Amino acid sequence: MSTTPTASKSPAAPSRSLATCYAIASKIYDAYSHTEFGAPEIAGAANLSATGGPGKSLVSDLKQYGLIEKTKASRFIISQELKNAHAMEQESHEFKVAAYEFVKRPAVFQKLLLDVKGKLPEETALANNLRSTYQFNPAKAKATAKAISESLDWAGVLDQKRNIIEPRPAKNLTGSGGTDKLGEVAPNDLDEVEDRAPKGKLLTLDIPLADGRTVHVRYPFDLTAEEAKKIGNVLAAICG
Repeated sequence: MSTTPTASKSPAAPSRSLATCYAIASKIYDAYSHTEFGAPEIAGAANLSATGGPGKSLVSDLKQYGLIEKTKASRFIISQELKNAHAMEQESHEFKVAAYEFVKRPAVFQKLLLDVKGKLPEETALANNLRSTYQFNPAKAKATAKAISESLDWAGVLDQKRNIIEPRPAKNLTGSGGTDKLGEVAPNDLDEVEDRAPKGKLLTLDIPLADGRTVHVRYPFDLTAEEAKKIGNVLAAICG
């Protein structure tokens, strides 16, 4: 009695590039920035069926890159990391750093980046490595090799010789007041945060308080989470 061989199951890894997934996630973000959504909405953003294989693998890819997060059974939200990246200019150094962090999120990609020691093999050799070292089946190995190659290239960290040029995060602002071991800052650091914003790139936000009061915040478009914490420390010191 003959049997038909089936392809072996490969480890979880993206089959799509970060560029493709980021574009789809951004489309979902535009429609569901502050609400939960499900697999049908994710698949619909890419004109796929939620019950088909491609639709299911898309959900997996978005989760592995850290672009969406699961909240409960079959429900998701946009990740804070995607929201942060969405506010950056795609040609900026900050976005390159953020994009590279997305590339490093999938577990297999993390291992590969350690194994290749700063130089990514050509896709064929990379696919062969995925098959021999990580037990990928041939089709998945080819798709994943293409995905990580295109992702690193889109993130702007892969040169023509396939060397991986890891972007370094910008140094944290220290200001003349400096920081202590708890991260507290002097008020004049606020001026330096605002001075970093390119001309015409300041954003505003009104935060409602009790009794009809409102705080009007003016901040640079590329404000980082670390800088926001510094500002919070200053405000806490003022009100303490």
